[in-house]
Amino acid sequence: MNPLPELPNIEVPEGMNNETKDSDRYKLIKDSRRRREQIEKTKGAQQNASTLLAEQDELGRAALHVAVIWDWEHICASILRQLAKVDSVDHAGDTALILAAATGNQPIVESLLAFSPTLTMENKAEKTAVDLAKTRGIRRLLQKFMIEEAIPKPPPPSKKELDREEKASRSSSFDEPIIYRVRIEGLSKMSLPDMLETQVRSLIAKMLVPETQRPVVPAQLRIVGDPITERPLGYAYVDFWEPEHANLVASYQALTIAAPRGEGSSNVRLVGEGPRNWNYNPPS
Repeated sequence: MNPLPELPNIEVPEGMNNETKDSDRYKLIKDSRRRREQIEKTKGAQQNASTLLAEQDELGRAALHVAVIWDWEHICASILRQLAKVDSVDHAGDTALILAAATGNQPIVESLLAFSPTLTMENKAEKTAVDLAKTRGIRRLLQKFMIEEAIPKPPPPSKKELDREEKASRSSSFDEPIIYRVRIEGLSKMSLPDMLETQVRSLIAKMLVPETQRPVVPAQLRIVGDPITERPLGYAYVDFWEPEHANLVASYQALTIAAPRGEGSSNVRLVGEGPRNWNYNPPS
């Protein structure tokens, strides 16, 4: 950040002395000189970007809050790149994410989500960003981020598995392997999660790898549910270490899945979502 400009010198006018300095005529000059001395004392701290971005107005709003209120998307992006506190609150308890969701500015909401804000923070009215979302699209986006955060990360593969699939060349370290995700849509929202998991595992077990004639083995299977009620939302994620296994499952595109004990069936879609880092969970 560029340093502050040099402060101008404030000359003592002719006629101003110890006897006349307190008169109304010279009050502005006296106040200006006092303010200049105060600025000089704190000038070093003001040159710090974090200090400037943390300053608040009379409503407790920092620079990021103001940029959100005025829909300045490019300024929001610049402020976030300066590592401003994304979860800072104003006097009403509102974060930048709460304000962006309430005003319906989805591009700014997406920019804020890239810096991992706390989605469950409430303002003084006990409302979250999801509660105040102005549009359905923003509400669904925030809910998907909350669901993705609730999904436990699969354990990292062994070194032998990484070597076999040449994972080491595609990830920076063994702590961040590559996984391949398939989304299964159209599951029943009325069934219990355990029952749905049994259905999905039974379906995948019938898919055989052509070279070995053995069923594909997922690294993780997750029935996605409401973060509060845990009620199924009608879709699941299946992660694989091998891209061939994920491609095989996704190639079926649409199937009929039977419920246990002959209690009906449902049509599901299988959608390949491609590779991603083990610790990366964007919205689907």
